Amino acid sequence: MEALLLTDINIIFGLSIFIDLFPRVADAALKAPHIPERMKQGLYSANLAPGKKEEELTDHAIIVGFGLNGKTISKVAHVSGIPYIILDMNPETVMKERLCDENICFGDATGILILEHVSVEKARVLVIGISDPLDTRKIIGLARRMNPNIYIYIYHNKDTFLERDGSFVRNRSG
Repeated sequence: MEALLLTDINIIFGLSIFIDLFPRVADAALKAPHIPERMKQGLYSANLAPGKKEEELTDHAIIVGFGLNGKTISKVAHVSGIPYIILDMNPETVMKERLCDENICFGDATGILILEHVSVEKARVLVIGISDPLDTRKIIGLARRMNPNIYIYIYHNKDTFLERDGSFVRNRSG
């Protein structure tokens, strides 16, 4: 028992030293002349940098998730002339769709900075097309605080929910 406790203490102590030293080691590594610039910036950073389109949006739709529902909604918005931006957390999807000139941004919509970046305070509609109910609730809470007048639609699996009088009801269309 005593040996096990000492092992746990050694692991915790070792981790704390690693955590304390890691930022300094990382800074030193980034300053090394033989490290390629691509490694210093990160694998996806150049292709995921925010575009100018996000800054110009107002009275727009924000589509969270670029799965089947997100793709369908973005096509409808595009054909209808509705300004929109897509948020997705898959870097490959974001890079691929940017090459096709899609207005898509890499980011997690559960973060206030990402929602600020896509101008949620100026948006008219928020469409959430992700499958995680906890993240969906967090996104709704943040968006509602940042823009009390935003319309929110949720596409969860095969169900569609829309907000009426502050609560979400299942949209029975069929």
